[in-house]
Amino acid sequence: MMKKISAVKSLVELSLIPCREAVRYVRKYSCCWLLTLITLLSLVLLTGCDGNTPTQGVSTLPAVDPAESEALATPTEQPVPTATSLPPLVILLRPQESDPELGTQVQSLLETTTSQKGYRLEIRSSLAPEELTPDIVLVTALAPAPVSELAAVSSETRFLAVGYNDLPSAENINGLSIQALSPDRQGFMAGYMAAVISSDWRVGIISASDTSAGVEARQGFLMGAEYFCGLCRNVYPPYRDPNGSILEYPTFVELPAASQSQDWLGVVQTMTSRSVEVVYVAPGAGDQVML
Repeated sequence: MMKKISAVKSLVELSLIPCREAVRYVRKYSCCWLLTLITLLSLVLLTGCDGNTPTQGVSTLPAVDPAESEALATPTEQPVPTATSLPPLVILLRPQESDPELGTQVQSLLETTTSQKGYRLEIRSSLAPEELTPDIVLVTALAPAPVSELAAVSSETRFLAVGYNDLPSAENINGLSIQALSPDRQGFMAGYMAAVISSDWRVGIISASDTSAGVEARQGFLMGAEYFCGLCRNVYPPYRDPNGSILEYPTFVELPAASQSQDWLGVVQTMTSRSVEVVYVAPGAGDQVML
């Protein structure tokens, strides 16, 4: 019995020696075959038969740079929404002392031309020099507004002075010394304002071909547009209409005053095919269907 106990004690200690030596040692005591099998299984589990003592796996966290840790802790800056830019601004400077009939005619022209371009229009009775902001593309001033003083402050702003009899000359001022708008003067003002607010001078007039007022309005419109833009050569395409004809501005289309609605609608299509952006419809031209 003492010999068997000694054999068991020796076998337990085999976990500290290589596997092959343990096997030889166990075979020495082959009479205890059951004990030998149990011992071998224990050795396989404990040592894996490669002679190396098993180690417990430990997960290691990567080292974190203090600067990186501080950056991660800093909250991300949220994007700041940008304000949507407003359309350009046209101002009608209409003092209380100005001619009311003339002011009504000029305001009607401005409302027509600015609405086609989507520009803003403001009617003011006064205008301070510090209110001349870069988004103002045209100031139409009725006498006796101080247009000379305003033009001297803002040389980049265009001024159209209406109803002045004595107006000092300036590069950014154009004047109409009239007290009432005849068809040709009204056409001239419409052509000038259309050229100022249009892009690439794409302006035109629809007029009546068989009335003196229609002819005068057409002539005045063409003169007014050319007075501002000169040759009015467009820089950007299209350069030709669908028929292949070269596009020239300002342009016009006219019909007899008594023309039918479908004819006037055809005039609108013609203007569209010519890529016209601002159209002035002279008094006596078109009908309610076209308008």
